[in-house]
Formats: sequence, structure tokens, C-alpha cells
Amino acid sequence: MPSLPATLPAQSGVPTLALGPQRFTTGDLELDQVRGAGVLPDGRIAIANAGTSNVLIVNRRGTVDKRFGRQGEGPGDFGGLNRIATFGDTVVTYDGLLNRVTLWRPDGTVIRSFIAQAAPGQEGLVSLEAIASPSSYLATVRVYGEQPRNGLYLNRFALFGVRGTERTALGTHPWSHSYFYAETDKEGGRGTASYGTPFLGATLVASAASKTLLLVVGESRVTIRRADGTQGGVALPIVPVSGRERAKAYADAMIASVKDPDPDWVRKFRLMFGANFPAVSRQAVAQYAVTVGGTVWFQEFRKPKDAVATWWVVDARREALVGRLTLPASSTILGGNDQLLLVLQTDPDGVQSVVGFDMPKY
Repeated sequence: MPSLPATLPAQSGVPTLALGPQRFTTGDLELDQVRGAGVLPDGRIAIANAGTSNVLIVNRRGTVDKRFGRQGEGPGDFGGLNRIATFGDTVVTYDGLLNRVTLWRPDGTVIRSFIAQAAPGQEGLVSLEAIASPSSYLATVRVYGEQPRNGLYLNRFALFGVRGTERTALGTHPWSHSYFYAETDKEGGRGTASYGTPFLGATLVASAASKTLLLVVGESRVTIRRADGTQGGVALPIVPVSGRERAKAYADAMIASVKDPDPDWVRKFRLMFGANFPAVSRQAVAQYAVTVGGTVWFQEFRKPKDAVATWWVVDARREALVGRLTLPASSTILGGNDQLLLVLQTDPDGVQSVVGFDMPKY
């Protein structure tokens, strides 16, 4: 494989844009739980600010020109804002709690909103995975599996594309693991529990350049589905982190989050996610996928306590792996376009800022 460029102004220069506490004096820009960002044609940035349940339209000077949305369930409200995209002058948001897609003008006017729905007769939890355009998106119907004995088992989902009123089935795929565990307490009583395993990752879905990109859990090849139904693919040269190493780190984090935990619970939890945790045959190699213009950026799973994160860049137009980038673990790619890459930075005190860099030329 040819060497991949790994250069970005973030590593050798100064951001071309900085939005955050260090840039404002009016006190109106509060970044809290930023879930994504997009670029408008006039250069302003649309930010999904989940902590305040609204969208911020921020100019290049770092001040808020407009904010819209609020906590609630009515028209124009957000119950759980977790995705944003921009297409020309249209801002598209997705509320995962209400399962609602809303199209906005930059002045805060609601163009229309609708519920992400599965095809008639299809049952299960529907989740929007990627916004392809103001009138089309990719979604999944998730189905949780069942397990009669100890071990890991795979949940699955049906992927479908929606364009207007048309729905296209895109196959059924593994989605994520669950962990079934039977245990005996110190009095001899028996019980069972099924645990989620977010540390093992899940299948990632993205859309760029009118194509669907799918990285199935346990695989390292990104499948690229074209508009005509034909497929291509790009391999990511990532070596998975040990599943048991991830499980132990998960147990450590969960125990550390509980004040004065019961010693017996600690012992059982460490046993479940330590010596008794099974070998993992299908572990994810990447934990996030973010669309930036015509590219999709995949964040490689970090080892516990790693200070940096590696991102792999797939050009959807060329269907090629074109770049690799290392960023501090406290930074997350939010989005952008073919000219500007938007990155969320979080300082040790939890204060967030959005910075922009000229898009690398791959």
C-alpha cells in the first residue's frame, strides 16, 4: 500500500477558525455537549449544541448570529439533539429521542419536519444513521437477539435508504454484541443478566458523494454502495485492540464511576468483565464515522488511556483510502465541507471549543 499523507494544519500551524470561550466577550456563546457542525454557504457555522437543546449559527468572529430550538417535544423543540448536517442554506437536524428529522432555514424558520419510519410491516427500533440530503437519509431497524447460555451474541439490524416516500432495503447486517451471563450469589441463588458491550463497538454507517459506506462490526473493509446498486470497497489497515483489554478498561471505568461501591458487586463485575469474559471473534476496528464533504473519516479504536487517536480518511468519490491523521484524544472531528475541517476540542476542565482547519489536500 502506498504511504498515506498525515499532514494537517492542526499539527504544524494555526487554525483558520476558532469558536469558543476564548473568542467571545458578549457571553452568548455557550458550547455544551456539541454533537456536530456544518458549514453554510456564507461561511457561518451551524452547531448542534445538545447541552442547551438548540442550534447555534455562529459567524467567523465567534459570535452567535442566531440560535433556535429549545428543550421540549413540540414543533421546533428538541428532546435529544444528536445529529446535524448542512446542504446549501438548509440545516438538517435529527432528534434521536423523538426520532424526528427537521429542516430549518438559517434564520430559525422550520421548513418541515417528519418522523424517521421503517417500511410498512417492519418492526423494531428505528434509528437514523446518516443524512444524505434534505430529502434522503439512511436508517436502521434494530433487532436485539437472545442467548440461552453464557457468552457473546450478535444483535442485527436491517439497513434501508429513504428518498422522499421511497424506501430501499440495503440488507441485514450484524450490529453489535450483547453479553449473556448467568451468576450465582453467595446464598446459592441463581440469576441471569444481559449486558451491552459498547466497548466492543458497533457497525458504522455513513453517506458521502451519494454513496453509502458501511463498516460492519468485525470487518476491516468498508463496503461502498453506489447509487446504481453496484458495490466497491476499501480496506482499513487497522489491527484490533484486544476485546478482553477493552472489557477490563470498561469494568475499571464503571467501578470508578460508583461512589462507595459494594465490594461483592465489584468482585462479580471484575469477574464478568475479566477472567470470565469470552474471546471476541468479531471486534470493531473503528468507533466513529464522520462525513466531511466527499470524505468519511473513521476513528480507530484507541487502546485504554491512549493520549492520541488515529483517523483514517476514505474518499467516497475515488473509493480510496487517501489519508491518515493523528489527533489528541481530547479532539473529535465534527464535520465540515471540502474546504474546511471542523474539530471539537475539549480542555481538561471540560470546556469545549470548535476549531476549523483548511481541508488537507489528499
